[in-house]
Amino acid sequence: MVDISQFSTYSGEYTATKSTEYTRYFLDNIAVPGTTNTITIECSGVAKVGYEVEDIEIKVDNDSLKIYISLPEAQILDNYVIWDPVKCQEENNILNPIDFEQYQGIISEIETAGLALAEADGIYQDAEANMGTIICNFLSGFADYEIVFL
Repeated sequence: MVDISQFSTYSGEYTATKSTEYTRYFLDNIAVPGTTNTITIECSGVAKVGYEVEDIEIKVDNDSLKIYISLPEAQILDNYVIWDPVKCQEENNILNPIDFEQYQGIISEIETAGLALAEADGIYQDAEANMGTIICNFLSGFADYEIVFL
């Protein structure tokens, strides 16, 4: 068992398609005819962004009635493919059978591409804005204090 102090504040979904051909080579640069196999995978995934709670710094100034909160940069806490709706097309070749490592490589590339899509959509900014809202709502019981984000 391991303690986890992560707080996910935003989740971005993505859909990506990746197609790859694998061919056997002779002497590392001469393609062997008739040995090409093809894999195409279309799937959806989720990238979760948030914070390590222990990295959030809080300082309370009772004289000025202010709560100072310093958030670290949001980070990727999880990025995974949703396996239920995965569509896979493959053209196997008896001279070059598809290897499981080929699937792993494509999934890794899809996760990287999906994360890039989520980042382009502003996942980090949305996570920070949502964290600010969560903290303000959580501290709303301290009406006398002003919350200041650094």
